[in-house]
Amino acid sequence: MILFLSALGILAAGSCIYLLLQNRAVYNNLASPFLQNYYYENGSLKQGKVPYVSYSDTGMLHWDAFLYLQIRDNGYNTEAAGGDYIFAFFPLFPLVWKLSNLSPTGIALLNYLLFILSLIMLFRWLPVKIKGYATPVFLLCLCSPMLVVFLIPYSEGVFMFTATIALWAMYRKKRLLYFIAGLLMSVSRSSVTILLMALCCTELYFFLQHRNLKHAINSLFQHAMPLLIGMSAVSLIQLTWGSGSLFKFLEVQRYWGFQLGVPGRLRDWSHEQFGINLSVLILLIPLSLAYLLRNTMRSLFSPVSVTINPQIKESHKEYLFVLSMAYLNGMALAILLFRGGSLNGISRFVLCSPFFYIVLLTGSEKAFMVPVWIRRGMFLLFFAFAVYALSVIDYSKVWNFSDMGFLLLFFQLCFFISDGLFQKSWLVALYILLSLLWSTYLFNMFLTNAWIFT
Repeated sequence: MILFLSALGILAAGSCIYLLLQNRAVYNNLASPFLQNYYYENGSLKQGKVPYVSYSDTGMLHWDAFLYLQIRDNGYNTEAAGGDYIFAFFPLFPLVWKLSNLSPTGIALLNYLLFILSLIMLFRWLPVKIKGYATPVFLLCLCSPMLVVFLIPYSEGVFMFTATIALWAMYRKKRLLYFIAGLLMSVSRSSVTILLMALCCTELYFFLQHRNLKHAINSLFQHAMPLLIGMSAVSLIQLTWGSGSLFKFLEVQRYWGFQLGVPGRLRDWSHEQFGINLSVLILLIPLSLAYLLRNTMRSLFSPVSVTINPQIKESHKEYLFVLSMAYLNGMALAILLFRGGSLNGISRFVLCSPFFYIVLLTGSEKAFMVPVWIRRGMFLLFFAFAVYALSVIDYSKVWNFSDMGFLLLFFQLCFFISDGLFQKSWLVALYILLSLLWSTYLFNMFLTNAWIFT
């Protein structure tokens, strides 16, 4: 209950900040020197010293939210949507929106509620040592640099909730519940294709340890079956609407520039997300590969195979940790290799998922087993490299408030690699305040239909 009330308090605090910065006098006196907002003038998008726009339901229907609304009201009608790109979006979230009959504001609040419940579930069943500071750790996880995605009519809330239940059922070996939750998860987002590949990589990783082929095949079959059935259901639904192809949801990705190739000039759809997206690549891929390769090499040269004990929950937690790393790396690499250097979407697909929080919380527990000077040295090295990269890449040479998300990401990670920071309430409060200010800034961008940050 404390965690739930804390999350509601965060929403109330963020709402107050947004309302205050709508006021011209408050904005001019407190935020105008560093926070410049987007606005339209004579049909052109500009950025300047203007307060936040007034909130409205219609302002919540931009970008993907409008497309989900189209599916809610018209199904996969390409005429109503204005093109067959509508098939890129999966049907569960529009169905939830339709059945709930909520307004854009209402469905956004439901997304936030699902996000809260998902985080609480993760905190209840993930046995991590840092849970001794449950409330500050929970608030630090809640106030991520991408919190805003759970405050708009996007599918992240539904995906987060169904995926969390599926992962909990996987952890507890509850096969029927996993099947149902996995099926629902697979009809909420097309990223389930990445999850299927992550499952294959995870089973291969553990096969090199236990060397039991029958176990690996059975495990892969049980975990992949509901995802394959869900994807097939989406294909059949779209076929009834005239998609003309079983894999239409993949084919239409070409409208977003999806084509396998060597990444060109690194760029993004918005400056606000470039620093976060680049940092995720810099941090996630090297650290994950180092961990997996180290353990894989140990397994390859070990003369004794690991005994499988399905009753040991610690082995289940390690499975989820490896699966989550495989999923996050697969998502990041897919965007890097299929968008020609455009990093758009990495932070949304990586940070707005239970896989990220499993890696963050479980990885933090593993990090505390490493000597503190190594932890801090590695952290400073990665941070310095990210700063250098952002300073030399043409797309992002100018530093201003739009880089706050990048700084917040590293600020957040500081708590999970350093001893005792959770006890410093003033530092936790500072992070939350900056995160809420950043979230309101992105929320205002969404309402003004500025350059998309997702």
